[in-house]
Amino acid sequence: MVMEKGKLVVLLIFSVVLVGALVFLKWALDGRNLPRESLIEPQVKILSYSTFVSATGPAPQLVAEFESRCNCKVEFYTAGDAGLLLERLKLSQDKAGYDVVIGFDQFSAAKALQDWTWLPILNPGENPFVDVIGANTLSPLVPFDYSPMTFIYRSEEVPTPPQSLNELLGAEYKSSLSLQDPRSSSPGLQFLSWVSEHPHPVEFLKKLKPNVHSVSPSWALSYGLFKKNQSRFVFSYVTSLVYHRVIEQQPQYDALNFSEGHPVQVEYAGVPSGCRNCELGKNFARFLLEKNSQFQIAEKNFMYPSVKEVSLPPGFDQLPQLKLNPVHFKMPSFEIWDRAFE
Repeated sequence: MVMEKGKLVVLLIFSVVLVGALVFLKWALDGRNLPRESLIEPQVKILSYSTFVSATGPAPQLVAEFESRCNCKVEFYTAGDAGLLLERLKLSQDKAGYDVVIGFDQFSAAKALQDWTWLPILNPGENPFVDVIGANTLSPLVPFDYSPMTFIYRSEEVPTPPQSLNELLGAEYKSSLSLQDPRSSSPGLQFLSWVSEHPHPVEFLKKLKPNVHSVSPSWALSYGLFKKNQSRFVFSYVTSLVYHRVIEQQPQYDALNFSEGHPVQVEYAGVPSGCRNCELGKNFARFLLEKNSQFQIAEKNFMYPSVKEVSLPPGFDQLPQLKLNPVHFKMPSFEIWDRAFE
């Protein structure tokens, strides 16, 4: 009797194992027809510039917020300076499959529209942007922040600051200016566009040349020279003052305010048609325009929000009100730069 019960137990165990094995085999066979993507977490690949992606930039906080709602993984890739985004895209065309590109200025954005196809992000006629930007001229790309451009200086070093571009030609400013190369740097391109409006831009740059301390391939390098006191002025964003005054608690930094007005840089994001997770890419681009995201970008990227009615972080209300020139979209001629600095 005991032996019969033992046989019954063994038989029951064998039956359970056999049924389990058959179920597993059916699951495995069915699983062969499932796409690999359904078994892994979708990934959003984003290309941007280094300061946006850095630990102190807006990317980490934005990624954490977006991943909490998207059931996906966000991966950022950097092209260094924003001026190199187009070059990075050319090198990786048909290989990387970026879902979002963040950081074109208006000049490289216009070129990107010529060279690549981009997917729509906003609905037709949708225009949430501030008056400085106006209508979204470069649709389907979307502007996500902006800033006027000027020269930043330390007030104790320049008791009587120049009031115009022409005053920068004075002999007292010899070897004082940190500039960026417009062929590799987005701020450098803004400076070239600005001086291109001068009646005689090549002659102006040639006269300015003795007062140029350095021409760096990126904004970060030129600003580093300025921070090390190797130059007295650096071409940058007026919003750089927020970093100095709020984060560093150094009120001595100020911005030149010129009578002829200042250029405005607008930064754009887009979803290339070669994307792999296109809908997630569009969602992330729209997410950048949400008010909370816009506040985070202003706070961490030190740029003005592109969207109306966004609260500003501390320090923005203390920025000087510069005279702003209209936003330019036409790429300036590098020949002006080459002839001046040959």
